[in-house]
Amino acid sequence: AIEIESNFVNLIRERASRNGVKVTVIQGDFFDCQALDRQFDAVLFYECFHHCADHRALIPILNSIVAPGGAIMFAAEPISEEFPLPWGLRLDGESLWAIRRNGWMELGFKESYFRKLMVDNGWMLRLEVSAETPWGAVFIASRNNAAPL
Repeated sequence: AIEIESNFVNLIRERASRNGVKVTVIQGDFFDCQALDRQFDAVLFYECFHHCADHRALIPILNSIVAPGGAIMFAAEPISEEFPLPWGLRLDGESLWAIRRNGWMELGFKESYFRKLMVDNGWMLRLEVSAETPWGAVFIASRNNAAPL
């Protein structure tokens, strides 16, 4: 796991230990994944991709860390065709509060923009939605030349 916030790094370690799961946690930002010397079967962005200030530069980097046949999952991200711009700052009250209070980037993405970004970088997207929660939307990216998961 790569996590920028030290409190969350500690939380991940604590929960992994409590559940008997071995997790390597690196405190850093999105682009620290470039220093990893291995590939992964899956990369999960859970409520975090929208904090990446240079999301267009990050997607091509993922090509090198996701193993052939692997996937990228974008879970609970603000990706919606209703977003008024292709991508940009979210200007709702909660997002503005988070930007001001925490200094976080709070981006939103129009779904058509996000799909094109992924296709342009060799990925196809499938959307899975859970009826159990309004945050249950997960975009699953697999390589264009691979069979869908």
